[in-house]
Amino acid sequence: MLTYIITGLGLATVYKVSKAIKCPKELEKVTSMPMSSFFTFVSSQESFDDKMKKDFQPVMDANGIIRVFGMTGWCLMISDYAIIKEIASKPEIFCKPDPTKQPTNLNSLKFFGKSHVAINNGQEWKRHRKIINTIFSSKWDLEIFENSTHDLIDILKLSEGEEIEVYDNIQRLTLDILGKSIFNIDFKSLKDPDSKLYSTYTYIINRLFNEPMYFIMPFLEHLPYFKRSDLSRKIDEYDQFVESIIDSRYEAIKNGEVNTENKDLITKLILSNMEEDESKRLTGDEIRDNIKIFIMAGQDTTANTITTALYYLARYHDIQTKLRSEILNVLGNPTLLTTPTLDQLKSMPYLSQVIKESMRIVTTSSAVTRIAAQDYTLSNGVTIPKGTDIYCHLWASHHNSSFPNAHEFKPERFVDGDGEWCPFFLGTRKCIGMNFSLLELKVNLVLILQQFDLSMSESNPDYEKLRLNSMNVIKPLDLKLKFKNLL
Repeated sequence: MLTYIITGLGLATVYKVSKAIKCPKELEKVTSMPMSSFFTFVSSQESFDDKMKKDFQPVMDANGIIRVFGMTGWCLMISDYAIIKEIASKPEIFCKPDPTKQPTNLNSLKFFGKSHVAINNGQEWKRHRKIINTIFSSKWDLEIFENSTHDLIDILKLSEGEEIEVYDNIQRLTLDILGKSIFNIDFKSLKDPDSKLYSTYTYIINRLFNEPMYFIMPFLEHLPYFKRSDLSRKIDEYDQFVESIIDSRYEAIKNGEVNTENKDLITKLILSNMEEDESKRLTGDEIRDNIKIFIMAGQDTTANTITTALYYLARYHDIQTKLRSEILNVLGNPTLLTTPTLDQLKSMPYLSQVIKESMRIVTTSSAVTRIAAQDYTLSNGVTIPKGTDIYCHLWASHHNSSFPNAHEFKPERFVDGDGEWCPFFLGTRKCIGMNFSLLELKVNLVLILQQFDLSMSESNPDYEKLRLNSMNVIKPLDLKLKFKNLL
């Protein structure tokens, strides 16, 4: 009897495995990477750009769309801009994957949440987006950007003549600006080197993004030795911090201490919970998870781009000189540090080109994931079966032949417009914070370049090539630069 049971289980396992690895007939003619390529790529600790150049980029350049065996079976990776645009234009067909139905490790699911504006679809997404839209359609107070950047400048002045770590300081800057602008809270992470919020957040992100075996084998967290209980406790601490902010604001609203016309996100989310129409209310978990996702999306990607821009400006001094000249000319050659107006920023085309090129050459959100809700035939004739995972590979798209000499930093490539530039994605589901992020990037760079000359020594480990991390949100690693005071 035991023999029959074992045989039956064995046959069932073989059947399930063979079914999982069998390519859908609709995708058989799509150029394929070797079956192990996805898992080899994820597990490798090489720099992300080096891995792409060596393995995926040449094949994607030649085909625009390829199939790869990934976590959910055969999936598609797309670098062809026209196809990415087509997919982005049909959010009802190409949806955000439900994280509860994906092979996701427990701590990632716990941290990123199950229902918020970044992952919901259809009416649920519209319900969240309607509340949040008012925040990102308002005008921003540039004084907030100015004050936080002054805090950064005070820190950088202390390093005169020495190379100083860049990313940590820039990430603290973007967290402070986000807090004041979006949440109406001063996180004070620049002024407080021991900021509990900052240290807890960075600990969680580093653990989630830098331990690839949990991405490849999410079931590990169900096993006693591999549970990462310490990480789970840190996420609990982080959640408690966010919930304490919500509770404090709720009490202030209830006691009439908050102007409910204020355009900050926390107040708007809490007020939605007080709607008479229950269908418009967000739950407590949804409020918390929306705040958490905006803390991550609102500071990580912007910090990565500022750091990237500062590197290339330090490395190529002619570009830095040209940009500083434009800034000073538009501002009227001030002798004191001057915050630009919105109209002055519009008169700085080279600044926009430098930012766009920084976001292209290091596309920090390397890929956007979708899942086909139904069978669909693309304009190129490829039929995508229902349930297929799709990676709109923005990094590969930004490094293909539509950008000549793609691995060179050339801001002038954007003189005639954006072309196939899409770091915020496309369509109705593109990043809601795009305009806020671009404005923050511009103000920060204008102030920093007025105050400092940027440079790096030839012995700097990033002199020949900017070192990047290996996967997930792509960012520079341990970059150090010199900041020489000009004012």
